[in-house]
Amino acid sequence: MAISISDQTTALAATIQFLKQVRDIALGKDIDAQTLLIPVNAIFATSPASAVDVYSGLKNIQEGLYLFSKDILKNTGDPESVEIIRMFLMIIHLEKKASKDSNLLNGIAVGIKRSKSQAEYFDSKVHDSVIAGLGDLYSKTISTLSPRIMIRGDSEKLKDPKSIATIRMLLMAAIRSAILWKQCGGSKLKIIFSRKRYVETATYLLEQAKSEY
Repeated sequence: MAISISDQTTALAATIQFLKQVRDIALGKDIDAQTLLIPVNAIFATSPASAVDVYSGLKNIQEGLYLFSKDILKNTGDPESVEIIRMFLMIIHLEKKASKDSNLLNGIAVGIKRSKSQAEYFDSKVHDSVIAGLGDLYSKTISTLSPRIMIRGDSEKLKDPKSIATIRMLLMAAIRSAILWKQCGGSKLKIIFSRKRYVETATYLLEQAKSEY
């Protein structure tokens, strides 16, 4: 995988987008099947040619690029920003732990292969059984690491099995994107010292995304 600020920004923007969608679901908002296809495809993209290929184009991560271009990772005290930053920092921490655990990574690879077979069987990558399978995969792998990500939101929504499965699938997609970011040369120090450059790159990529239509 190529090492570039563009690819790093793409992966981080996707991570932010998936975490924003986690928050949306937790607060009771619905996400359509076409939108859910993006994180599922990201999880399934195990041998991409580039970071953009993981998301099938910049147009599919416009929300993340927009949030990144607005410097969402700068803590302004806004409730949404605070929650996304909290989850983002935990995702980065869990990615580091996961990347050092070969057994866990092998388990994830096996689980992804199984979910791909499910998607072929149901002829849909966003079938409830596929989403549930990916959510279960997160629960049995990443969720065994500490600390676990606590999701805050509507208590009734967070009791709904379908919502829980979708949230876990999105967290798996966020982890996948964080791994991609690291593969593209990302690091915690770059988030601290190169945030302005990331924001500028996100702004540039957002304009590119708009021209893809």
